[in-house]
Amino acid sequence: MGLKENIKMYRNRCNLTLEEVANKLGVSKATLQRYESGVISNIPSEKIERLAEIFGITPAQLMGWDEIKDEQIFINYLISIGYKFEYVNAKRNEKGVWEEYKNGGYINGKLVLPENTKRLPCLKKSDKTIIFTKEEFKEFQNSIKNSVDYHIWLKTNKQNE
Repeated sequence: MGLKENIKMYRNRCNLTLEEVANKLGVSKATLQRYESGVISNIPSEKIERLAEIFGITPAQLMGWDEIKDEQIFINYLISIGYKFEYVNAKRNEKGVWEEYKNGGYINGKLVLPENTKRLPCLKKSDKTIIFTKEEFKEFQNSIKNSVDYHIWLKTNKQNE
């Protein structure tokens, strides 16, 4: 899908109205409708970056370039072995939820969080919950990525595309 379809798709997945996204983006509702319909196809890069931020995705995903971030692939692995992944708001303990969808043989997801929150990765399995700092999660990710199981999972999932 292209940019115009993706804007509408991600807006709907985030359960946001045209008016809500337009306000967050700093444009009129009519302008956002023109983005979604393709009437305005030359969207400024700063607006694309802000839309991606609003939807909890990368600008490349919004553009439809199917770039899957390394962290997303790692999160997909954790989900496949039974973990629930989400981000929690460090300030008020409000939660953002990772919602999955299939894209090009991979399970992708979107993260819905309150605006301007500090996002901390959180893993849950059974009755255990672990909240990481970003640095701790990166270290954890790097240690798991060196495992044989992760490499087998990665290779198997690429073959199933």
